[in-house]
Amino acid sequence: MNLYEPIQTRKAISAYGGIGSLIETRHGALLIQDFEQWPFYQRYSGSQFADFRIQDERFVSRLRRYFTQLKHIVEIPENEFRWDKPVSEYKLLSAEYFPRWFHCPSCSRFDRLDNWREAWHKLVGQEMTGEPTCGHCHIDADRKRRKHKLEQIRFMMTSANGDVADVPWDKWTLSNQEPDADIPPAVQASDDDDSKTTFLDPNVVIPPGTTFTISTSERFTDLRGITITARFPNNKTHSRSLRGLFSLRVAKCDLPEFEAVSKSQALFKPVLRSSNSVYYPNILTSLYIPADTTLTEGVVNEISRRAKIVTRTDEEIAALIAEDGYTVSIEQIRWLRANQFKLAEAQSNLSESDYRFQEYRFFVENQENNDADLSFQTLTDLGDYSALISKICRIDKLRLTSVLTSYTRQEPIDRDTYLVTDDELDDRPKVQKKYISSYRDRTYYLPGVEGYGEGIFIELSTQAIQEWLAQHPGLITRLTTLQQNLRQAPSAIIKGKSATPEFVLIHTLSHLIIKELEFSCGYPAASLQERLYVKKGRMTGLLIYTVAGAEGSFGGLTSLCRSDKFIKLLQSALWRAQHCASDPICWTSDGQGAGNLNLAACYSCAILPETSCEEFNTLLDRQLLVDSEFGYFRNTM
Repeated sequence: MNLYEPIQTRKAISAYGGIGSLIETRHGALLIQDFEQWPFYQRYSGSQFADFRIQDERFVSRLRRYFTQLKHIVEIPENEFRWDKPVSEYKLLSAEYFPRWFHCPSCSRFDRLDNWREAWHKLVGQEMTGEPTCGHCHIDADRKRRKHKLEQIRFMMTSANGDVADVPWDKWTLSNQEPDADIPPAVQASDDDDSKTTFLDPNVVIPPGTTFTISTSERFTDLRGITITARFPNNKTHSRSLRGLFSLRVAKCDLPEFEAVSKSQALFKPVLRSSNSVYYPNILTSLYIPADTTLTEGVVNEISRRAKIVTRTDEEIAALIAEDGYTVSIEQIRWLRANQFKLAEAQSNLSESDYRFQEYRFFVENQENNDADLSFQTLTDLGDYSALISKICRIDKLRLTSVLTSYTRQEPIDRDTYLVTDDELDDRPKVQKKYISSYRDRTYYLPGVEGYGEGIFIELSTQAIQEWLAQHPGLITRLTTLQQNLRQAPSAIIKGKSATPEFVLIHTLSHLIIKELEFSCGYPAASLQERLYVKKGRMTGLLIYTVAGAEGSFGGLTSLCRSDKFIKLLQSALWRAQHCASDPICWTSDGQGAGNLNLAACYSCAILPETSCEEFNTLLDRQLLVDSEFGYFRNTM
C-alpha cells in the first residue's frame, strides 16, 4: 500500500517541495526524487507532455543556452485528493523516507528502514504497509491494534556536490573502539569548534547480529545527552554519545550508499535535517511580456549590414534603421553587436539582468497593455512624488512562470550562474549544481509552474537619482561598510552583489511598501514577492506582486493602486520608516543582519519573510530614503 501526502502544486518549485528537497509530513521527512522517477514523468513523457506544455518562448530560448536539447517547460499538474488518495494515479511526484535511520520510542531499537521492514515481515508474516512501525513491540503487545510508530533520526549528511547520505551510525558508534596502531585515533572536537575534524575508521567491522539502541539523558542538554549503544552477539555492549558529531567528515567512497559506485573523496558533513543549508533551489522566473516583433531576422541582417562601417556609432545605426521604418533601441543594437548579430544566440545568451531589462523596458515604454496574460494601466497623478517617481503601473493581471533548473546544498549560488557551466566561471565554486534528473543538461524537459496574479510596478526617476547622488557624494562612503562586508562574505550568492546607492535605495523601498501593505491593509507579507529591476544607468524599478494560491484576496493588491490610495500608502510607508521599535540602535547601526549586510534595517522595520525577498534580506538601509539630510524622499516628508 502506498502512502500519499498532498502538497501545494506551486511548492513543487520551491525550497519546500522541489526536487531534492526534504519536506516534513505527517508520515515523516520525505526526500523528493529526481524528475524521471515521478509517476507523472513515466506516464506522460514524450508526445503527451505537450498537453502540459507552458507557452513562454522567450523563457525557453534563454533556458536552451544551458539545456541545449530542451523541448518543453512541463507544468506540474494539479491532482485532487479525496479520502487520503489522489484522484489520478499518474499525476504524482515520488519521494522516499529520508533520513533512513529510525528508532522506536518504546523499545529504543535503532536501525535502517529496510531492516525494520525485514524484521516486520519476519515477525508478523506480512509486508509492512502504511507508516513505519516497530514489529518487535507489535509482537510483544500480542498484536493489538495499537501501533508503535517509528521516529526518524534528526541528523543527515550533505556534500558540496549536492548529494545526501545517512550518517553511518553503526560505524560512528564503533569507530576507535579499539584504536589500531596503524590508524591514528580520530580527533575529538566539540560541536562548535570548526578547527578540528572527526574522521571515522573506514575499516571498522560491524559483527553480524549486532543491534543498536538509542537513548537520551536529562543530565546533558547538548549532544552528549544522546547515546547510541551497540550490543554484540555475545551480549557485550559499546556506547558512544553524539558529542563531536558536527565535526565529523566522511568521504563519499566510505559511505554505504556510494562505496560500490564511487571512488570520490568528496567529504560529507552532518547537519540537522531541518537546516536551511540542506537545500537551495536554483529557480528562474519569467514574467510574460508580448513577443518583440521589431527584431526579426530581416531587421537584424539590416542592422548587421549597417554596422559593417566600423566608424558608425550605435546611435547612428539606430537613426538609419529608423529611416527604414523600424524602431530599434540603442540597447538592442549593443546587445546584437555583442553576439555577432546572431539573433538566436543573442536570445539564449541573456544574463539575468538583460532578461529582466526586456520586462522593464516593456513597462516603461508602454502606457497600458490588455491581453489575456498581461494587463496593466499607468497611474497619472503622482502628486508630490512626480519628480522622484517616473511611473507607477497598476498590473491587473500578469503571468509568471517558475522553473527549477538545479539545486545546491550547503550554500546558495548567484542567480547569474544558474545557466553557466563551472568551466565558464573564473573561480571554481565551492559547491556544485545538482541536476533535477539523471539526464543532466541534456534533458528534454524541465518542471515548472505557471501562475496568474497582480502587481504594482514602480520606476524611480533616473534623472532624480543622478541628481541625488551628485548632491550627496557621502552616500558612497556610507555604503563602504556594506561593500567591505560583501567582499568578506563566505556565500557565493552575496559575493556577486554590489552595494550601490541605487540598489540599496530601490531594494529598501520595495521592503517598506510590502511592510506597509501588511501594517495598514492586513495584506500578509508572505504572500507578496518582489522582483527588482536595478542596473546603474539602465534600470531603476521594482515589481511587487502576488500570484494565485498565495494568501490574500485576488484583486486586493490592485485595488490599493489607485492614484490617491497608493500615494497615501507610500506616504505612510515612508513615515513609518522613520520610526523603528529598535531605534536608535537600528538607525545608527554600522552593520547588522546576515553577514552585517544591512545598515538601518532590522526585523522591526524592513526585514521580510524569506520567500518575499530576492536578496536574502540583505543590502537594506532606511536612511537612504528618509534621512533628513540626504534621504531620497526627504523633501516629501
